[in-house]
Amino acid sequence: MAKKVNQMKQTIGVVNIGSCCNIFNISKALNFIDASVVIVETAEDLEKVDKILLPGVGNFKHALEDLEQRELIAPLTEAIKIKHTLGICLGMQILAEVGFEDGENKGLSIIPGKVERMDENLELPHLGWRKLQMPANKNILFEGIEATDEFYFMHSYEFKNDNVAIATADYNGYNFISAVAQENIFGLQFHPEKSNSQGIRILSNFYNL
Repeated sequence: MAKKVNQMKQTIGVVNIGSCCNIFNISKALNFIDASVVIVETAEDLEKVDKILLPGVGNFKHALEDLEQRELIAPLTEAIKIKHTLGICLGMQILAEVGFEDGENKGLSIIPGKVERMDENLELPHLGWRKLQMPANKNILFEGIEATDEFYFMHSYEFKNDNVAIATADYNGYNFISAVAQENIFGLQFHPEKSNSQGIRILSNFYNL
């Protein structure tokens, strides 16, 4: 499994976006690559970290409500603009402008796009292992990732904006965005912390940016 190569240890702030955001598993994976982890609960916590990670699992509307209640939306948005940031599953989705889980809800509006429920003809939630489809000039986040590598997905909603997509995946003939990027900000629809050594490699790539 890939570990960090940087000499200076960095701190990654894992943002608490609600009670179901899978903080324990992602923190354990980050500890494995020797990153220091701070659980971000307040605006002051954001000042202590080098990079930001928005974990997955949960509800789009509830996550934004939780951030709003803790007065985190404005400081988090500003911090994301200047620090390398990785969103995972729900954490990727809330970077969008709008989401349609439990009605129409405003996202963080950091990456252009919207989050909609996947095709109703599919068995949802989408659970399982899928290969990534990437362009030949694949993003630096996927350095060392092979075409045969599979990643674990668990979701019913998808990010919509082909202009920011850096990878897609196929679910029973239905193609959907599996990763996005915009400048210093990245998003993964799959769960790297649940995706064995290949998932750890992606987290390590993010750490080493």
